[in-house]
Amino acid sequence: MSGPEEEATPVPESPDPPPEQGEQPSSGRGGWLPRGALVALGLVVLLVVAFALLRPAVLDEDDRGGSGAPGDARQRHDEGDVVTTLADTGAVDGLRLSDDNSTSQTFTVTLPVDAGVEDAWVRLVGTTRSPSTSSVSLRVLADGQAVHVSRLPTGAHRLDVEADLPASAVADGSVRVQVRLTGTADQRRCTLTQDLGALVVLDPDGTRVEADVDGPLTTVRDVAATLGHEVTLVELSAGAEWVATAARLGVALTQAGHAVTFSTDADDAGPGTVLVGTPEEVGGATGGDPADGTVVVADAGGGPALAVTEPGGAAVGTLLTTAALATADGPTAEPVTLEPARVAADGAGGTVTLASLGADTGVQQLTDRHTWRVRYSLADLPGGEVPTRALLSWSLPPTSDDARWLVQVQLGDELVASDRLPGDATTARVSVPLPARLAAVRNQLVVTLVRDRDVGGCHVRQTTYDVQLLPGSVLELGGAGGSASSGGFVGVVDAFSAGVDVVLPDAAVADPAATLTALVPTLAELAPWQPTLRLVESDAPQGRPFLLVGEPPASATVQVDAGSGAVTAAGVETGPLADGVVVQRVEAQGVGGQGATGVVVTAVGSGEAVLPDLGREGAWVLPAGGGGVEVDTAGRVVSLPPVRAGGTG
Repeated sequence: MSGPEEEATPVPESPDPPPEQGEQPSSGRGGWLPRGALVALGLVVLLVVAFALLRPAVLDEDDRGGSGAPGDARQRHDEGDVVTTLADTGAVDGLRLSDDNSTSQTFTVTLPVDAGVEDAWVRLVGTTRSPSTSSVSLRVLADGQAVHVSRLPTGAHRLDVEADLPASAVADGSVRVQVRLTGTADQRRCTLTQDLGALVVLDPDGTRVEADVDGPLTTVRDVAATLGHEVTLVELSAGAEWVATAARLGVALTQAGHAVTFSTDADDAGPGTVLVGTPEEVGGATGGDPADGTVVVADAGGGPALAVTEPGGAAVGTLLTTAALATADGPTAEPVTLEPARVAADGAGGTVTLASLGADTGVQQLTDRHTWRVRYSLADLPGGEVPTRALLSWSLPPTSDDARWLVQVQLGDELVASDRLPGDATTARVSVPLPARLAAVRNQLVVTLVRDRDVGGCHVRQTTYDVQLLPGSVLELGGAGGSASSGGFVGVVDAFSAGVDVVLPDAAVADPAATLTALVPTLAELAPWQPTLRLVESDAPQGRPFLLVGEPPASATVQVDAGSGAVTAAGVETGPLADGVVVQRVEAQGVGGQGATGVVVTAVGSGEAVLPDLGREGAWVLPAGGGGVEVDTAGRVVSLPPVRAGGTG
């Protein structure tokens, strides 16, 4: 027999040798770091990269508790005592900032002075679009002082920012607000163009300047400063003198940029309106007793209104729409004579500086091009003469051998010059003929300076240069296109330059609202700034340049006959115009057989219509609902182009 089985004695495992110095202990899974930790580390890295690329708005929070993005700005003010919207300044469609239009826009707002401005601020409301390939900033300046800077977020966003205005900017009763875009294209990509690619649209009603004032508006200049873009002029007294008074005031307000409507209903009297009538009529409309004076502040429906309580008043419109308003620092004003300085011709040859027409002759910064836009009306030029030549001069920096300066000049829709300037000259001059056939009553001269180079590409450094359109740049006058013998409305302008007879037949005086609605827009367009108007109560002109409201006089040569209700011209006869205006240039015999150049405005119905840009047409038929029919000086209806549709590629 075998002996009992021996129990196996286990052999103990020898322990692992201690790790050498610098060696990490093993996890038992072939590595020193758990797999879960690696995953967590990867997630952290991804989050850091995402934050760096996306830059959430919380990283840009400012001291107002909101993000720095324009769409997230927080309101700091309740609505102010005085509010002036962008629409009130005349920008009824708002303002747009882009590479296609302009990356800088400016508007000016008037504020009360005597009431005392405690606090003032500007609020910008609208929309923004900015590409991811550019870094774009929105900047706001008040009288040249920076009041706001923020970076536009990429994509489409709502804009709502607010900035306080410095006390020094509003102390004189006016503040100039400039909104502009600045920035650069992404340098990581090759972009030959320097366009920012951004679009900012400022809402006409939401964008505004607001102010809190110490007390009510009680002075003429404070009430006039708060008149909006749309002004209702309420004529309360009957008679030709009062119609002429309202016409003078309406022309002045229209030329100052207001949209004026007319009424004879006392119920329309209210804050922000202008009343025209005797003190008794004004008192009856406002329920108060107006003070003595030519222009007075009246309480109309719980707010201040202006009232003109004496007929005539040729100086009233000048007082309310020029720098002379600063003298009206009381509740009444009595202007007697005011003759403002107009654009004057310099030198024997008759020239007008571009600076006097509003051109910016300050130093400008240019990278590859800069454009100056000069808008002018023939009616504002001395004698209503047509410019025949533009004499332009610049101060330029020296340029490299591979670069040159080019200048392009456009009048209306036509390119009239494209020249190369001397490359080594630091003062360059160019003379540009301006064809008289392109002249209209309103004109725009566009001057573009271009720096052109032979080399380009992403490795060429973009340099900014200082350039200046010199104050000596002028328009040379003397064109025959503005003489009374030339055709169309252009020929009326110089005839009106020395004064206009406003001829009012009895029928026109009997319907003041329709007469003023038809008369004022045309007179404001064709007469010079702050014109001399003479009232003539008659059915016929007196042998001087005239504007007649009503049917053309029997001696007049007309292009359009609207007297019978039908509209008749050469080869055309249509049915009656239901509501609108016929405006036409005529030649008529005055008293004593003397000939006179004039314009006849025939109102049909309300007399409301939108006046188009006037040029060498003979007449316009303007329905109240919009649109219009152009009639040439031969009485033919003009349709452009006079060919079938689809004829060109």
